[in-house]
Amino acid sequence: MSLSHVARIMLAALSAVVILTGCAYTSDDETTTKGSLQVTIDQSVAPMIDPQLKEFMRIWQDAKITNETMLTRKAIEKLINRETRFVIVARDFKPEETEALKKVELELEKKPIAVDAVCFLVHPENPVKALTPAQLRDILSGKITDWSSVGGKKQPIQLFITSLNDGQREYLQDSLLRAESFAKSAYPCTSFAQMKSFMPKSQGFLGYAGTGYARPALDIRQPDTTAFKVLSIIVARDSSRVESVEPHQEQVYLGEYPLTYRIYFAYPLRQKLPLGFASFLAREGQGVFQKNGFAPYKQPVRIVNFRED
Repeated sequence: MSLSHVARIMLAALSAVVILTGCAYTSDDETTTKGSLQVTIDQSVAPMIDPQLKEFMRIWQDAKITNETMLTRKAIEKLINRETRFVIVARDFKPEETEALKKVELELEKKPIAVDAVCFLVHPENPVKALTPAQLRDILSGKITDWSSVGGKKQPIQLFITSLNDGQREYLQDSLLRAESFAKSAYPCTSFAQMKSFMPKSQGFLGYAGTGYARPALDIRQPDTTAFKVLSIIVARDSSRVESVEPHQEQVYLGEYPLTYRIYFAYPLRQKLPLGFASFLAREGQGVFQKNGFAPYKQPVRIVNFRED
């Protein structure tokens, strides 16, 4: 067998691998409510999405949806590389990511489905209950390093932040810090689980998380502040009225809490089960968000099940 013939066989095999990678989760009998799908979820919003997966599979029992969680940018990269057919992330795509999609000729359907908030967390015994956005900015940037500067007791602030490529960290950089950088003393955590494990070791900590992770401490009936409590944000309604707002469902949905952002889904066009799950999230799923204490993107008027293909 000639060397050129071997090379042609290897090239054909490589092409087949590329094609199969792009369609790794598809099958001929897949419909909008039947088949297997792995959803790649931004780890900061994973608790919001888990009830959606369970409800979809409860209704459509021929569908099997599994999930994996990772940092925002990594999830989007995986979609661009055709390694996943569905992502749910804590921000819109950036210009360079949109440009990368064009280069690989990948057309997407992308829409917002929910609203989440950055919840700032402190030790349960910390006397500070609320901070202004300016105070938070100065703590995040390292200008304020002791709780006594914002009404607390004299105690160093131990700042916990999320990793690079995390959507919440990018949101805080753009919305609060802007031209400034995070404090050099800030400790980057790879996950909320890691951040939470550090909390008992430092009574002076300040961390943050989405409403899904902060929810136990936000429960109006029986808040669980064993590990942390959630700070209110002080906002000026007008020249004569100043209020502190907590990231509860209604305040997040109405935009009264100032640190909110949209949650997006994205999937390649002409994919059947991804289309079905996306349709569910945009319709029935809005009620699921609302029922589980999260802020939907649009308030559901009624629940409508779509027909199977």
